[in-house]
Amino acid sequence: MKKFTVLSVMLVCLLATSVSAQEMKLFNWTTYKTQFEIPSNFVVQKNDITEFTAGTEEIVLTVYPRKGEEVDFENMPAALADWATENKLENLGEITELDGEQLKGYWGVFQEGTYNGLPVIVMLIVDPDYSDIGFYIWLNYTEGNEDVCVKILKSFTPIE
Repeated sequence: MKKFTVLSVMLVCLLATSVSAQEMKLFNWTTYKTQFEIPSNFVVQKNDITEFTAGTEEIVLTVYPRKGEEVDFENMPAALADWATENKLENLGEITELDGEQLKGYWGVFQEGTYNGLPVIVMLIVDPDYSDIGFYIWLNYTEGNEDVCVKILKSFTPIE
């Protein structure tokens, strides 16, 4: 039993090191006054005024700007729920509200679910200073990549 405990502790330490060692690169989307970090091995598949998509075989991040639609914090859960339903997400969990401290200045809500059998996190964020600019964020991933997904989602930061 003691051997199992030592092995478990070593494995947890190794996993924690590999997650924190994931090299990230900063992406600035100045058109929409935001920046965020993505893993350095991500391949950008699309980057225009309608969408940013990048990823690997394990994780794909897609960001859709939501411009010209005023959204206040109270309406965000309903807006995200509608978007998740429109995009045919299944096995949806509860919507969780996030404040500006948790999201480096954004208001936000997120929800977990599945799409084609794979885990998905969807999030809606809005800059309270520019409430006409928001983002729907879609992260699909394979199991075991949750920590990297959280790192990506927490990296979104408004810029001037």
